[in-house]
Amino acid sequence: MVTGPRTTGLLTWLSSRTGRLWGRPRRWTRPADVRAAVRKKWDSGALLTRFLAGHEWEPLSSPIRGPSARQIGEYLAEVRQWASEWAAAERGPLRVEYKQVGGRHFGANSISSRAWLDS
Repeated sequence: MVTGPRTTGLLTWLSSRTGRLWGRPRRWTRPADVRAAVRKKWDSGALLTRFLAGHEWEPLSSPIRGPSARQIGEYLAEVRQWASEWAAAERGPLRVEYKQVGGRHFGANSISSRAWLDS
């Protein structure tokens, strides 16, 4: 197995435990879901194969399914928990893009829309 600063941090992030799920009307993407998708690519050898073939690193992108404007009002506590998980994930190897969602009742809100693993 090839290890170094880049792969060691990635392996630590991939092996960290996932949090528990709570009931939601639709499944919102959580950092654990993105971690699982990257882990699947790592386990298949796809990431290492590209590295060993001499290809430059290309950031991995994953769309994030979040709450709708209506769900923000209906499930505020769950939305806050979901948002705090993404805020914590940003302190690790992920870069998170945000989009504005809003309605007449709750104003405009920035929610996570895409996660990037840059290195």
